[in-house]
Amino acid sequence: MAGPQDRLVIPPCVPSSTFTVDLASPHSGSSVPPGTDSFADLTARVRDLEQAVTALERAQAVAHVGNVEVDLETGTRTWSAEVYRLIGFDPSAGVPPLEAIFERAHPEDRERFSEVVRDSYAGRASEPFDYRTVLPSGTVRWIRYVAQVFDDPATGRRRLSSTLQDVTPQNEIASALGRTTHRLTRALAVGRMGFVDIDRRLGTRIWSPEMFALFAFPPAPQPPPLEAMLSRVHPLDHARVHTIFDRSYATGELAGTIEFRLLLPDGRVRWVRNVAQHEEGNRDRIMSIYLDITDLKLAQEAEQRRMMELASTVEHLERTRERLERAQRLARMGDAERFVGEPHRVWSGQMLKLHGLAATDAMPSRESFLERVHPDDRDRLLDALHQADTGEPVPTFDYRVVLSSGEVRWLRVHTETSKDPIRGHVRVASSTLDVTEQKSAELEMLRSLERERELGRLKADFLHMVTHEYRTPLGIIVSAAQILERYHERLTAGERAVHLTDIRASARRLADLMEEVLFLGKVEAGSLSLELQPTDCAVLVREVAHEVVTTFGPDREVRIDPEASTATVMADRRLLQHILANLISNALKYSSAPQPVWVDIRSDSGGLRLVVRDEGIGIPERDQPQLFEMFRRGSNVGAVSGTGLGLVVVKRCVDLHGGTLSLRSTEGVGTEITVHLPCLPRAATPAASATFHS
Repeated sequence: MAGPQDRLVIPPCVPSSTFTVDLASPHSGSSVPPGTDSFADLTARVRDLEQAVTALERAQAVAHVGNVEVDLETGTRTWSAEVYRLIGFDPSAGVPPLEAIFERAHPEDRERFSEVVRDSYAGRASEPFDYRTVLPSGTVRWIRYVAQVFDDPATGRRRLSSTLQDVTPQNEIASALGRTTHRLTRALAVGRMGFVDIDRRLGTRIWSPEMFALFAFPPAPQPPPLEAMLSRVHPLDHARVHTIFDRSYATGELAGTIEFRLLLPDGRVRWVRNVAQHEEGNRDRIMSIYLDITDLKLAQEAEQRRMMELASTVEHLERTRERLERAQRLARMGDAERFVGEPHRVWSGQMLKLHGLAATDAMPSRESFLERVHPDDRDRLLDALHQADTGEPVPTFDYRVVLSSGEVRWLRVHTETSKDPIRGHVRVASSTLDVTEQKSAELEMLRSLERERELGRLKADFLHMVTHEYRTPLGIIVSAAQILERYHERLTAGERAVHLTDIRASARRLADLMEEVLFLGKVEAGSLSLELQPTDCAVLVREVAHEVVTTFGPDREVRIDPEASTATVMADRRLLQHILANLISNALKYSSAPQPVWVDIRSDSGGLRLVVRDEGIGIPERDQPQLFEMFRRGSNVGAVSGTGLGLVVVKRCVDLHGGTLSLRSTEGVGTEITVHLPCLPRAATPAASATFHS
């Protein structure tokens, strides 16, 4: 046992985490004085008390009872957890002031309640007092307040101990009982219950006054004859009741409890219940009680109607549930609910389907669920789950799931978190919507916007190209034509030939440009198709090389590799002309005399291989990835004219043949472009080497 000054102080009915142990001892040193409990004993007692306090708190929550302790000298107040819930205050804010508690009381009870509480604080105990409190939600609850003042043996100070109990159900029951009692009292007052005392031996009947009102007879000193009484019985029940009464009066045999209807003179139907029993040890003496059960019958009928209505409501709710499930299926939306720290987890059938499961499958574990999430979204989803576990708001976000078929679906989840005020568990409710089509539409919209921007750029580049590339040849044509018109007679035949050559070359340049634009237009519109025919590539290379070199002047040359061989292959001759003309023209344009351009054309079992190489200005490495886009040129072309369409035309022609194109270039060194067309050779023939000059 503890020494006289050792005491264990536990505030009554407060959380176990708040109790204190006072082990003050007058003895010095660390040893425990003889006759006192050991530290292990005290620890065990503290643990037992903690368990007891926890059990009391649980009991208070179950019984809806809380307690308040007040030190009347210091004014210190201690509330149990249940008190906060009963009258709707936040425990984390501490004990509220008395005025706040009075304000929470119902206006009709506030003054009396404040008087009772102030009397308690003054040390005057009061009888149990019931009052109403209005919670912040507007709910009205009945609270029973009981206070007692006592002297604390531990401190010697006066303390006030009070309990608050939610007696709303009891008050409601009491009110209902009061109403029922009132109805019964009123029923007796108006004659809705009566009794009859029958003596078979003497042949007498005694009616209570209420019987006359019950059977709608005027009050009289003597009851009406039995036949007159039975005449009030409803025709549908008359034969049954008449038989029972005749047998009872004749033999004393009782039928127990019977119910039948009365048809009153004013046409009203009244239900009565008759209970008859013999006087103890005397079969000739019968006490018969008549009770008006019309209200009960009406209530039963109303209850039957309510049951039918309830069944109809249940059916309606079931149909509503089916409609909601159908709506979820149509909207491809599912919902889920869980409580953090509890096994309670629920997924709707549609939620299972969204994650590639059947609606009848068991809900997956968190690990199994995360395995279905796209690896790139898994960490973000885990962060959201951890955030929801803490009760923090989680913003709406999208993630992907990978179905067993390999299909990837986009899901958008909206999460709401709330906290149970009693248990403290976090409730996480989420709605998940399949937004795959929306994501596809957004992606397509972005692509459309990108195409619009690209079209705008192409339009601007095209206008720039037209105004820039058309101006020079048109100027040459106009200038040469004016000179020929004004000075035709004074010009020599050679001078006139020069101007005519300029006009022809400029017109050819314009025609080539227009042909490239029209060709690309047909390709982009999908209206250009391959026209395969046997083509002698060696002959075609010489023809195109001669034609291109002619336009560049007498000091330029194209060399065809003398070791090259070619074949008659199945290809589109027009497209091959475009490929050769553009590659050779570009090689000559971006290199200068006396540097030649080399062309190598070979065929093998894999198809046709064409290489065009020059030692010109080359292409900067940063410009090479975009050279096959329309109107794109190297940044080092300087004043060399061009449209930025030549390599685009080459690429489109190669693509139409199902071939490949590769480029190698070093700025200041030269460029080599290789084209491979998968054409099947017909017959190999040697290609004569040739060098073309203007």
